[in-house]
Amino acid sequence: MSSCRKDLQPLTLSSGSNAGLLLARYLKEQKVEGDSAGIQAREELLTAVASIVGKAGDFYKAAFERRGKILGGLRKTFHVEGRMIIGLGASNVLETGLTLNHLYGTPIIPGSALKGLAAHYCSSVWGVSEPGFRGPSGEYYKFIFGSTEEEGFLTFHDAWITPQALSKNPLVRDVMTPHHGDYYMKQSAPSDFDDPNPVTFLSIKGDFEIHVSCESLGDESQSALWEKHAIELLNQALSVWGIGGKTSSGYGIGSIAGMSPVRQASASSGAATQSAPPVAPPAFSPDQKVEAIFLGLNKKQKPQFEVWNKDERTQANWKGPWEAPAPNIAKGTKIQALVESYNPALTPKLTLKAPE
Repeated sequence: MSSCRKDLQPLTLSSGSNAGLLLARYLKEQKVEGDSAGIQAREELLTAVASIVGKAGDFYKAAFERRGKILGGLRKTFHVEGRMIIGLGASNVLETGLTLNHLYGTPIIPGSALKGLAAHYCSSVWGVSEPGFRGPSGEYYKFIFGSTEEEGFLTFHDAWITPQALSKNPLVRDVMTPHHGDYYMKQSAPSDFDDPNPVTFLSIKGDFEIHVSCESLGDESQSALWEKHAIELLNQALSVWGIGGKTSSGYGIGSIAGMSPVRQASASSGAATQSAPPVAPPAFSPDQKVEAIFLGLNKKQKPQFEVWNKDERTQANWKGPWEAPAPNIAKGTKIQALVESYNPALTPKLTLKAPE
């Protein structure tokens, strides 16, 4: 049974240059029970994809270096100790997916996968020793990853494979052998008489460059500190839990260059022992009582305030209509207010509201 458009049939697999496009569109025959043509087509496609993935060459290297300069933030290299498979369960003509960069056909770890792994580890592990890191309500957790109401301050960018690793044939042939297919497909009882069914797929080896960036907090040292915390979080999660598919079999395990890998078997079950890093509490918390100094009205006739906290001045807005305590108070008047929200990335950082 042909699975490829007639116009593509004359093309040879060796003529391709984008491994991702080849993997998604160039399977010529589907696997059919009792017919070896589909099996042979599958093997030819996997072999071709593994052999051409490095063809991007200098073009990919230039894009890799340009992207690194544009993104900024903290950049570290993640080394996969064995093999990794990202996107194994994604929709695919081969029934075993693989996530590749759409433009270059090169291996990639989506930023969403890194963020999801980091968030789960943060809540399950760091949240044990420090409730602020426990999701979804912990103040540090929300600062890093956000909530349903607002986004977090840390961005986990897609991790691209390094040009050096790409030149060393990073895609390798792999196989898994389910022994009890009828048990999963037909819900029949497994037995020793079931036939094994070898399934070939591609996995990845090599190094990836991880980028984490923090929105400006008005203090570069604070932004850099949170980026460092995020990288440490990823290092622990990657070295203990791994990323991608088949992590229970050791896939996706690795460590970030220059950082010590963590080894603790109990962490995968949530009984973690790794302690969270010390983090200074935010300057203000919701519903905190503060004394605000009235500075006057801005051009939009909105009241502006100044709040002192630990010898530091913070500008503040007022939530809602200016009805309390009175619209005609003099500049420099001190009033009692409650903190509505505090966001160090905004200007002003602080929003106040009237006491209840």
